[in-house]
Amino acid sequence: MTMSNLHEKAVLVKLTSHKPTLLRRSDDKTAQLQQVTDDKGAAAYVKLFSFKTPVQEALARHRDVIRLHQRLTLPYEDRGPRLLPNARYLDYTTQMRAAMDRVAEWFDQHRAHYPTYVGADCASRGWKVQPDEYPTIEQFEAALSHDLEFTPMPQLTHFLFDLSPADRASFEQRQQLVVERAIEDALRRVCKPLDALLDKLQTYAAQPGQRFKDTLLVNLTKGISDMDALLLQDVPPSVRASVDGLSATIHALLVDPAALRESAEIRAAFTNQLASTRRILTAATPTTPTLDTLVLA
Repeated sequence: MTMSNLHEKAVLVKLTSHKPTLLRRSDDKTAQLQQVTDDKGAAAYVKLFSFKTPVQEALARHRDVIRLHQRLTLPYEDRGPRLLPNARYLDYTTQMRAAMDRVAEWFDQHRAHYPTYVGADCASRGWKVQPDEYPTIEQFEAALSHDLEFTPMPQLTHFLFDLSPADRASFEQRQQLVVERAIEDALRRVCKPLDALLDKLQTYAAQPGQRFKDTLLVNLTKGISDMDALLLQDVPPSVRASVDGLSATIHALLVDPAALRESAEIRAAFTNQLASTRRILTAATPTTPTLDTLVLA
C-alpha cells in the first residue's frame, strides 16, 4: 500500500477517557512532609479506593476499555487518535460499546452498596479520610466514562490551496511513515507472544516443578488474528506461509497439549519453527522513526 491511498484504508478514532479525581490532600502527611523537606509548598495526598473493594472492579472495567481500544487499533500519534482499518469499524464499535456497557452495568449492580464500599475504604485507613471526601455515586458514575470520536484520514485534497512541492513531499513522507509504523505494530502483535513462547521453550525441559501453560499458545493465535485484522496491506507471501504453518502446528498442539510437554523432539521441532517465523517477521518489519515530533505541512 502506498501513502496516497491511506485514507481509503483507515479512519482515525480518538478515545477520550474520563475518571473521577481520587486524590485527596492529607493534612497530617502534608505537615510531616513539609517538616522533613523544610518546604512549605510540599503537599502529600492519599488515593481513595486504594484498598480492595468492589469499586476496584469498576476501575478495572474502565481500564479494560482503554486496553481494548489499543488492541483493536494501530498507532497514529502518541496520546492522540489511532488508526482503525475501515473493514474493522463494525467489529470495533461493537466490542467497544460492549466494554463501555460493562462499566455502566457495574453501577446498575452496585449503586445501592456504594456507601458501604466508601465506609470500608475509610475504615481501612483508620478513618483518616471521611466519607464526605469521596465522590458521590452520581459524581463517580458521571466521571467514569469514555468518548469516541471518528475523523477521516487527512489527504492532499483537504487543503484549500496548492501546496508547494516541498510541503507536498513532506506530507507524503509523513503518510508513508504512518503506514510503516502501522505495519510494524501489526507484525509486533505476533512477535511479542512468539518471543514469550520461545523464551519458555528454551528453558522448559519437563522437569519436576516446571510448568508450561497453554495460554502461551493461545496468546500467539490471538496475536496472529490481531495481525490479520489490523494489517493495512496484504500479508507478504513469506510471512503468510510461515504464519499459516505455525497456526496449523499450534492448533494440533492445543488438541493434544500433552505432546509438547512430554516430547523433547516435538519441542525442538516447534522451537525451530518459531525461530524461523521470528526471522521472517523481523525481515518484514519496517524500522521507522517516531512520529511524535512530525506535523502536517
